[in-house]
Amino acid sequence: RLPVSPSLMQVRLPRWPTQAAGALACLAALLFLLRKPTASLPTGVPALIALLTLSLSGLALSFLRGDPAPRWGAMRLDALAWAAALVLGLLALGLRRRPAPNR
Repeated sequence: RLPVSPSLMQVRLPRWPTQAAGALACLAALLFLLRKPTASLPTGVPALIALLTLSLSGLALSFLRGDPAPRWGAMRLDALAWAAALVLGLLALGLRRRPAPNR
């Protein structure tokens, strides 16, 4: 059963526990990184994995939020920020996997 608590507008309807879901997503990313032997990964890849997992979970949770937030067009600004972090992380991972040019 979803918790019922008053919102900023004093609406008392069942709401999805977004903060708890976000905390669990962060904990899952942390446990994944702690269990994965990072010594076998190239330098910087564990940080990129952390950035990608956190930005992906933040982006997914931003679509579940119901609180008022600034928007740009139809998108919440926090969703756009998470999407930008996700794209930058994917670009950095792609650049990381590219072999170094021979000189």
